Amino acid sequence: MESESFWEEVRDMGVTDDDFYGVYFPDEEGSPSTLISMYTGMKKYFPNAVAGDYLGDMQTGPDDEEFIPGLDVCYFTTYTKFHPERPHAWVYGNLIANAPDWKNAGKTVYVATEAFGQAIEVNDLDPDLNTTQKVVDRHESQIVMGILGGAQGVFSYAYKYAEDTPGYTGWTSFKPKYEQVWPWIMNDNRTLLTTNVTSGRTNITSDPGGTIDAVTAYIFTDADGRKLVVSSSMLDYTEANGTANNATITGVPDGMYDVLWENRTVNVTDGTINDTWQPYKYHFYQLETNDTGTM
Repeated sequence: MESESFWEEVRDMGVTDDDFYGVYFPDEEGSPSTLISMYTGMKKYFPNAVAGDYLGDMQTGPDDEEFIPGLDVCYFTTYTKFHPERPHAWVYGNLIANAPDWKNAGKTVYVATEAFGQAIEVNDLDPDLNTTQKVVDRHESQIVMGILGGAQGVFSYAYKYAEDTPGYTGWTSFKPKYEQVWPWIMNDNRTLLTTNVTSGRTNITSDPGGTIDAVTAYIFTDADGRKLVVSSSMLDYTEANGTANNATITGVPDGMYDVLWENRTVNVTDGTINDTWQPYKYHFYQLETNDTGTM
């Protein structure tokens, strides 16, 4: 893939720019210079294709300045597989630590979702051991962490035929929800809110994200000025010890909020939202508007 001859052979097979949107250049290459050579070769024969790579390569290193302008987009990969050495909030922590560099370089930041064959590896505290639903819960939770971390889009793929992956093929269940909140996400106008966790584990350390509240919330504003409060538990069942969090979110505009996809509303009169978050769970609160479109 690195050489121009590779891309020439692809073109000579009859492939055109219309046949694919872009190319994922594997982070396993480990060298920004190698990735840029791949990019240069691709652009010669497919000038309208885009290329991106794993955000993890962007953390530090002598080639950073060369690497940033080398690609069109960047994505950070989530892991549906249970990683005992990484907190569940690792996705969010990496994005808030690294995504600003990409955005300042004019790149769009995506979160790429994965479902590994080992996705059903869980622990004794998980109430739904080895079930398809638990894979979906973990997958959706990490997409929400990507949204909170500043990702402006989602790439999704799964190892559909991987051994022991329980019939899971991607983010199908979350896609309609994502499309509903996309205007807020793409506007990229978000502010971290203060949360006060009053029950269960109160925080978690997410290297490189630092200390993170066990419930994290942001307020998003779309291009029309509408408000959406996005919140999530940052814990899986191990980290939470199987215990839900009660928390108060402060700094919220007063008004009636529709809790999306939950068939309930919340009336805010004192600038706070009080709610409960089970491990993996999230709440999206959309501030209702009146007939004139104002809050």
